[in-house]
Order: sequence, then C-alpha cells, then structure tokens
Amino acid sequence: MNIRYQYAKGRVAEGVQELCTSPGDVRSRLLAANDAMLSLNSSHFPQPLQSKWDEIMNMMTKYGPAKDFEGQVWQGAIAHTMRRIKNSTGVKIASDLWELHQILQSEY
Repeated sequence: MNIRYQYAKGRVAEGVQELCTSPGDVRSRLLAANDAMLSLNSSHFPQPLQSKWDEIMNMMTKYGPAKDFEGQVWQGAIAHTMRRIKNSTGVKIASDLWELHQILQSEY
C-alpha cells in the first residue's frame, strides 16, 4: 500500500461520501463535498491525476466569485458557480469526482 497519497484518498473519499449522503440537489451536495476537500490542491495527487483534479476544480469555479457593485467579493467562486450551473453540469462534476475516487482507490 502506497501511503504517499493517503491524504488525498481520504479527503476525496469524504467528498464522495458527502455527495452520496448530504441532503439537497447535486449542487448543494457538491458544496458539502467541497468542504471535505477544501484543503486539497493538485500537488496532493499522483501526476497522472493532477489534470483530472484541476479539471474538476475548474468546473467548480467556472464563474469565479460574485462581486457587488463596488467590486467587493460577497460570495466565493465555488458557491457562486454552484448557484449558477445547471443540475446536469453538477452531475458531470459529481461523475468526474467519482471517477477520480475510483482511480485513487484502485491504483494508488
């Protein structure tokens, strides 16, 4: 067993658990999953999976933070994006996260 990626494996597993067990639609469950994975960045993953993680995070932050008329951020990028995306996009993100989880569990 390779312990190098145990932290990422644990955080992603917790994120997937939130996706499966949290109440609400997929967008609200992705917010809960993000809370479990908040400390992760691509360097926590094996090289072949770093682009997959980056792609997931790009989809989750697509619209950036919400700003008021003075340019002050009033809502973070992930919460703002989850508020704006379609449910089908949320399903795509969840599916990609599940795929990442499966690869981490089986190959690392």
